[in-house]
Amino acid sequence: MYYFVPSWYLGDQSWDESHLSYDQLFFDDTINQMRIFHEAGETIELLLLNYMPHLRNRLHDQVLDRIPYWSVFDAVQGFEDAPSQALLLEDLVWPGRIQFVPTPFAMLAYLEGEHYADINYSSEGWIHDVVFYKDRCKEKNLVFDDRGYLSSAYYYNAKEHLVRHDFFNSSGQRILSHDYQTGQVTSWSDRFPRVFDTMTHFIRAQVTDYFSDHLSQKDVLVIANDKQHDDLLLAAGPKGKKVYSIFSRRPLDKKSNLLDQADLVIVDSEASQGILRDSDSKQAENILNLTPFDTRLQLGLSQRVKALRVFYQLDGVTDSQVQEFLELMLKKIKADRRIEVILAGFRLSYEREGVLKDIVQTFEEKIHPVQQEVEDFEDKLPDDEQLPAFQLRNLQTDKDLIQEFQTTRLVIDLAKTPNLYTQIAAISAGIPQINQVTTAYVDHKKNGWIAKNRDQLSEGIDYYLQGLKHWNEALVYAVDKINRYHGNEIVEAWQAYLGEKTSDKSIADRNK
Repeated sequence: MYYFVPSWYLGDQSWDESHLSYDQLFFDDTINQMRIFHEAGETIELLLLNYMPHLRNRLHDQVLDRIPYWSVFDAVQGFEDAPSQALLLEDLVWPGRIQFVPTPFAMLAYLEGEHYADINYSSEGWIHDVVFYKDRCKEKNLVFDDRGYLSSAYYYNAKEHLVRHDFFNSSGQRILSHDYQTGQVTSWSDRFPRVFDTMTHFIRAQVTDYFSDHLSQKDVLVIANDKQHDDLLLAAGPKGKKVYSIFSRRPLDKKSNLLDQADLVIVDSEASQGILRDSDSKQAENILNLTPFDTRLQLGLSQRVKALRVFYQLDGVTDSQVQEFLELMLKKIKADRRIEVILAGFRLSYEREGVLKDIVQTFEEKIHPVQQEVEDFEDKLPDDEQLPAFQLRNLQTDKDLIQEFQTTRLVIDLAKTPNLYTQIAAISAGIPQINQVTTAYVDHKKNGWIAKNRDQLSEGIDYYLQGLKHWNEALVYAVDKINRYHGNEIVEAWQAYLGEKTSDKSIADRNK
């Protein structure tokens, strides 16, 4: 069996609930590795160390709700087999004269004119937590899990500093308490009735016990790199083989003991691979540079449309870089009016979106000047309606990106670290892409172009927009890439390194 330990923490060594967004999980290495291994028919299980009362909703969002899991806090609280129940506002006990005031963000409760409580809802519409106030100060926060049970309660002092966190079982009885002033954790469970110096010590005891009862020498433990749990997991004495997954979105600790003790180290970028090979790590030969994302052939329709749509990734570049790029594209659009530019980024902030809208409008007016208003109200539209040459997209989910790629002819990502999911999605759609750095996913003049400066960028754009010859060559090459990074190929590469399969390591050799 493959056991996966994710890095879904709040930060600052906290084991409290982390509010991970859909995108954070969608682009997470553990989520995608579990999806790949599950679809390949392998037996897997998620091991969750931190408190996450809405885990089931998060897994459902990622279409992984059928994945078996073990949670430290579910096990301690006795929620492992608890049935779900709907929790409504009316199910909670309220004073007789309470008044509720709905807002776009929460339900506010007032008692005799005083702010009494805030009822916060999850994105699915369920009650997530209720914050109570006393003398206009936060007094306590009751957290309800996604099965409708009271899960825990945070308590605050008069200065609104967190002093205690209590956890409850399915009957509402306190089963665990974390004192934030001393750091100590008191457990009243039948299995661990004792006091622990810290929450980390408590969690290590639970994990050690679980490893002893469930892991065997035939199992594989896949650990997402994170200083918060690396040493804890080693101290828990896991049996079997260990895979250490280093993700470019997380800090890399070159001194982690797991680097030397892992049977396989997975990296997702050339940069991480280079850092490890240049370090003193003993694992230079056991490093596999392989994406955590599965590729599926989803060819776009760009060759069937008249427009030559250029997708420019905004993440990781400055606004001045954007303007410099648009200046270049302005000349090309004036020479070939079929060219359109799509500026796109994931979850752009309100402030940045506003700035970019102004930039786009400025360049659009250089192609389509704003006409003076006319006094008559005749139909002033030309025979051929003018489409904008420059557009801005604020992508919210991966589906938005896939939709854009349906009619995209060329992808440009000039960030120092290109967006990994965009690279994989472009390969899946058979779209050539231009980067300024070399990666394992783009080969120069094969399925893309490496542009170190403005002149090379201009040359690369012309290479793929002027005619279909080079574009078709990139499409054919992308099909080979797709076969290389297909889920089954990824699983077999892991297993070859771990000695579980007799197949060669060709997929890895192509990435060296």
